[in-house]
Amino acid sequence: MFEQGMRPVRVAEALGVTRQAAGLWHRAWREGGVEALRSKGTGNNAYLSDEQEEELQGLLKAGRPRSAGMISLDPSAGFGR
Repeated sequence: MFEQGMRPVRVAEALGVTRQAAGLWHRAWREGGVEALRSKGTGNNAYLSDEQEEELQGLLKAGRPRSAGMISLDPSAGFGR
């Protein structure tokens, strides 16, 4: 989103997070690129499977979904369905 020129306030609105969080993400992205936004956690605590993460990346590159209903984070439902 930042790469597309979206301002932090708009990112916050689009993702339903605080402006402060989006501002921190924006600063991290400016200083270290996408890698700076990756989790620093250990282990595999991912909520998404590798396939779901790949699909999400494709959706994000295509633009944000028009509604949250277009994305299901329930693994048993299949991602994006």
